[in-house]
Amino acid sequence: MSIAQVPSRFITRALSGGSLTILEADYVTIITILVTSGTATIQGSGQFPNTAAGGPPLPSQPITLPNGTPVIITGNRPAAPIDNWTIDASGGSVIMIMQQ
Repeated sequence: MSIAQVPSRFITRALSGGSLTILEADYVTIITILVTSGTATIQGSGQFPNTAAGGPPLPSQPITLPNGTPVIITGNRPAAPIDNWTIDASGGSVIMIMQQ
């Protein structure tokens, strides 16, 4: 069975007062996040090379999401799942739907 023939699995999760890091080994290809109270942050781990502008690499920084904000993060393709994204709901609550 090739990777294209494996059926999708969906994981639903509520997160409140804590954080969750999605790693490549979790094989999540799409994650939908909705902030349901307070605020949450998301942060990637990569750096933007910035070489075309002649500058130094720019590291990822946390992005604050206020209550009611939806976000969808997708991997490049099934062979390239989401890697090293952190969702931090220490200041609120989120609900998530993840697709493997």
